[in-house]
Amino acid sequence: MFVVSFTISYSPFAIYHLPFKTSLMSKPNNEESQDNPFYAMLKTNPPQLIGRDDVLRQLLRGVSGHTTGAYQIACYRGIGKSAILRFIAHPDGARKQCPHFIQRPYSEENRLVLIYLDCAQYTDGRLTDLLLAETLATAQLSEWTGLAPDQEPAQRLRRIYAKARQAHQRVVVLLNHFDQLFKDVDVDEATQLRPLVQEASFIVATEKPLVELNEQTYASWFGTMAIEVSLEPLSLQYARELIDAALQPVYEREGLDRRARRQYAAPYVALLPITGRHPAYILRGTAVLYELKETFAANQVDEDMLRHIARDRLYLHTFKGEFKRYWEKLLEPRQRELLMRLVKDEIEPEQDYGRLQLLHYLGLVVWEGGKFQPFSELWGDYIKNHMGSVVSAVPQPTAVSPRAPFNNGDSELTPRQAQLLDYLRQYPDQICTYADILQEVWRRDNTPKDLRLLRETVRQLRPKLQEMGIGQIVNQRGRGYEFRPS
Repeated sequence: MFVVSFTISYSPFAIYHLPFKTSLMSKPNNEESQDNPFYAMLKTNPPQLIGRDDVLRQLLRGVSGHTTGAYQIACYRGIGKSAILRFIAHPDGARKQCPHFIQRPYSEENRLVLIYLDCAQYTDGRLTDLLLAETLATAQLSEWTGLAPDQEPAQRLRRIYAKARQAHQRVVVLLNHFDQLFKDVDVDEATQLRPLVQEASFIVATEKPLVELNEQTYASWFGTMAIEVSLEPLSLQYARELIDAALQPVYEREGLDRRARRQYAAPYVALLPITGRHPAYILRGTAVLYELKETFAANQVDEDMLRHIARDRLYLHTFKGEFKRYWEKLLEPRQRELLMRLVKDEIEPEQDYGRLQLLHYLGLVVWEGGKFQPFSELWGDYIKNHMGSVVSAVPQPTAVSPRAPFNNGDSELTPRQAQLLDYLRQYPDQICTYADILQEVWRRDNTPKDLRLLRETVRQLRPKLQEMGIGQIVNQRGRGYEFRPS
């Protein structure tokens, strides 16, 4: 999410030294402790995912059901999507700890075959070749890996998975950081991979929905849609449980009773508004504050002062780097403008609700106190500090394209097509995102069903525009549509 030093896998920007790592690495009761699913290289008991039972149940029951399927977890860093995939793939993870979530007969030993591929480790190469290599290295499929060695990789994968299915084995492909490779998968390769969905189940983890990353490839591979799995910040109850799990070795070392444990954990609980209750950030805050308490113990520093120091250290050395990554690489200009108005309390509930729901789904805003707000106080501060760069980046309507509805005279356009054209003509040669178009024209959220409706409307509108000679609509893959006047 962790005296021995190590690098936190969730962030490339920080290295922390956690004094109690050795205690957490111990093996209580002579039993082998398991990987903590929130924190790479950290071992503790119990190994289950705190607050993620519902997500695990949905995924494991889905991929082990009567038919195969595809599931995607799309959210930003630190909420735990990678942790869930690693936990499912671990030999002592989901198969051993959560067998009651797996449907029969695949709950039996060796019936569920898990193939895990961390796409972030590969900067080049075809996804098909990488998946074939992982498949051939899977011991449970050794009986079938010699099939069709002279065929193309995609065809060979299908043969192997089909043989496993006939032997009552369910292959589940886990693709972590899938956006690293998916954006480079072309339509031809996606068409070759599409039959695999009929032979194996897929669980993919990305930072943005697949359809936004590569719309044509998504349609060619997964057909209609991959089921979206929601992953939100932890509730206050589960956040406290995670803090207690991280501090358990300290409790045992100090011999603290229940009341004393609650008092000891109070400063860590006070950090939750800063961490936003994202599991990775909670554990980073726990690690930083613990180190500060150990450093300043002799000087009896005030708890409020410790909190401020921890706040500054987390922001400068960890969170700020990730916030910059969100801001520059993953957020559209209109989303930045929306976040700016959110922190200024200038949200229009009816018009902005759909786009805020998408940001809520991605974990960047939360619904608390009857309104949306940034998931973390530090994230809100980052937005405030970058307001000046937002205004110029937001497309502004031009005088050439009036707001009045387009009137084509001969009624060739349907009312909805006319509304869509009217909206796009306000922003000539500028990208209008799918979410903005759906919200402004249809007053709908950015769901796969709504996206299919938008794409069909554009498909019908294009030949009419060509006949009228007023311009064309260009698809900007994974982002939106751009209207180019003649």
